[in-house]
Amino acid sequence: MKCIFCKHVSDDSKSVEHIIPESLGNTKNVLPRCVVCDKCNNYFSRKIEQPLLEQLFFKNLRGRNWIESKKGKIPPEEIMYIGAKEKAILHRNEKGTPKMILDIHDQNFFQKIFTGQKKELIFPFEIERPEANNRTIARFLGKIGVEALAQKWVGHVGWEEYHISHEGLDLLRNYVRYNTPNIEWPYSVRKIYGENEQFRISHNDNQENLDVLYEYDFLMEQVGIDLYETYICVAIKGYEFVLNVAGPEISGYIDWLKRNNNISPLYLKKNNKENPILPSDNFLPGQK
Repeated sequence: MKCIFCKHVSDDSKSVEHIIPESLGNTKNVLPRCVVCDKCNNYFSRKIEQPLLEQLFFKNLRGRNWIESKKGKIPPEEIMYIGAKEKAILHRNEKGTPKMILDIHDQNFFQKIFTGQKKELIFPFEIERPEANNRTIARFLGKIGVEALAQKWVGHVGWEEYHISHEGLDLLRNYVRYNTPNIEWPYSVRKIYGENEQFRISHNDNQENLDVLYEYDFLMEQVGIDLYETYICVAIKGYEFVLNVAGPEISGYIDWLKRNNNISPLYLKKNNKENPILPSDNFLPGQK
């Protein structure tokens, strides 16, 4: 077997690749061993996922939503409180434990609290927005796109050769794996629902409310006869990120939103196990 990124033989690889990092709540959506080799898996962890999770937006998002790391830790948040000149660091205990520790850097403000001059703390939790032009985010989305395609096809006869040999994916896989210079890969980002919004689902005649950590799917837009643009759509706690798998161009998706009343592709009729997307469906970018 060959790795879907570097295309080297990966038969001896032992790790499984998480399409969404475990530290963003993913424990189920993983690729089988050898689909992504150990070397690429380790590279993505060090060079893409770790820098992504250390960005202020993702760190604070995980903190205020109690999303644990692989080691069960809640990341600290940087917050500002009214009347202070410096940010504080908020440390939370394990999920479900109300105890929190506030690390105040503004010593003058701290003295006012300590001496009773300041009798209350007001925390205006400012919700940062993810950057709209960030190379790490773009490469992260590209990684999800390449891997989510493999996830759809694993187990179908000939999927590996089709995926690895398809030249339409080479530009993106090289951008993700080798950080191709002189390429900027734009993406769309917007908020489509609140971080704490609950979704009601039906299962075996029972209904329950769920808090959605993440979700992802593809949008396939026909741009010619048997010619398609393919977008990977990812939502993390209500923030939708969309990247064009076909190439570094996002205007087609913006036009699609205008034609479809700004609905998220995640809430169109989804493909399912009874109607899977297969290579024969001309799903990949530029496939004729």
